[in-house]
Amino acid sequence: MAWQCTHCETENNDNITRCEVCGNAFVQNYKNKYEEIEILNQEIKILKSEKEQLNRDINRLQTVYNNILNKFAVEITSIYIGNLNVKGKWIHKPGEKLNASEVRYLKIIMIYSSRINKNITLYIKLIDPGGGLICHPLISPSGYSFSETKNVNLGKNLCWDFKGCGNANISIYRRGDYRVEIWHEALFLSSTIITLY
Repeated sequence: MAWQCTHCETENNDNITRCEVCGNAFVQNYKNKYEEIEILNQEIKILKSEKEQLNRDINRLQTVYNNILNKFAVEITSIYIGNLNVKGKWIHKPGEKLNASEVRYLKIIMIYSSRINKNITLYIKLIDPGGGLICHPLISPSGYSFSETKNVNLGKNLCWDFKGCGNANISIYRRGDYRVEIWHEALFLSSTIITLY
């Protein structure tokens, strides 16, 4: 293949020594092309690295998304509260008027839908009219009144009967509005207010 010497305007074969000016121009042009290729290679490396980082971010976000789905796999639709005696019999059924002095065990019933089949632990906060948490210093989980673990099944309009919270012989409650909160893995799920008269 012939090479055109642009300086001396003669045609020389590639194996013929070129004039100094054209030879230097050829070398410089080669260096420039080489540098351009090196720059492109570096850009390709950067793009590959960014792609790998994006893939890691996507995997991390997918994990977070899956964890959130698991944590919010239970959707609470209703919360009912009644008053039980020590034998588990209703003193006041959910929806009936509750007198503070007659309350023995507040019984929480949760209606929910589930997208999973697994054991989960729910945490309950009973907050008194003054904003204080009702809890037992020896058995209550930190920051909660009590917790309960149960196997939940896939479906809608399912029922979870929580254990009662109170005292067999005397009411531990006073008049006012009590807030009942339900939590799962430090995530708030739902709440309701119950008024004791």
